[in-house]
Amino acid sequence: MFILLTIVVFIVSSVISGCSTSTLTTVILPYPPTASGKSIPLKLDGITNIEEHLSFSSSNTKTFSNNQIIHEQIESVDFKFVTEIKPRDDSSFFTTVKTLSKDGPISLASMGYPEPGETIDYIINKDSSILKAGNYPGGSLYFIPQLPLPNRTLSTGETWNYEYTWISDESLSELKLDIVLLLKDITECGKGKCILVEYSGKITQPKDVKYKIPFRSQLKGLMNYDITHAQVISNYQLNEESIEIEGTRVESKSCSETLSTQFGKNPKCDPLKPKYTFTF
Repeated sequence: MFILLTIVVFIVSSVISGCSTSTLTTVILPYPPTASGKSIPLKLDGITNIEEHLSFSSSNTKTFSNNQIIHEQIESVDFKFVTEIKPRDDSSFFTTVKTLSKDGPISLASMGYPEPGETIDYIINKDSSILKAGNYPGGSLYFIPQLPLPNRTLSTGETWNYEYTWISDESLSELKLDIVLLLKDITECGKGKCILVEYSGKITQPKDVKYKIPFRSQLKGLMNYDITHAQVISNYQLNEESIEIEGTRVESKSCSETLSTQFGKNPKCDPLKPKYTFTF
């Protein structure tokens, strides 16, 4: 269910277990606010609710040998899932995600969602950190928050950073996710308070890592998020990845769009035709 799990699917989908650390820092960068003067405490309420979502993902992957395309693959998947929130205590809440239907060959597990008929039960802190993610071990990518929050009051135009590192049990290599998030707007949405957040980031390996993987991964996205009910209203994300080994290079561009059925019925995207101009 978590936005950042769509990144580097073909590179790191097989290395999602191990130990990890995460950090949040708040900074102010020179991006102009889109709604001057607005501020809000960025923490989750986790009020009891059920939300149905539609999601669509598409990827375009090309394989090159000696700089010539030898294979191109286009895949897509659309699916419907429901998210149920229930209070737990003053500092956390339960979240259950169940996939209702799916059409397409792409594995939902590679994007952090259950397959049709399956559920994943989470325990989430109101600061957005995840205490439990089904039976997945701590340190897997399932522990990346739906939207990492700095748990403090921010004004529109301010940014914060989120970092998450883990060690793959399979490759014994450390990977690092590093993103910056920009608070663009604060609005009312139904019975909740929503924030519009733009994000941009990458996955790298630390400079001193012993086993180097020759890959590149970048992502950009825009999310409208209901912090009252801890639910995604909409999310649009673009990813670019590449890896080169022994003269063969694989490049992939992908996109995903998720909509709450209260606010939209037809999520669609084309990884080669971005529908949004990002700030950074």
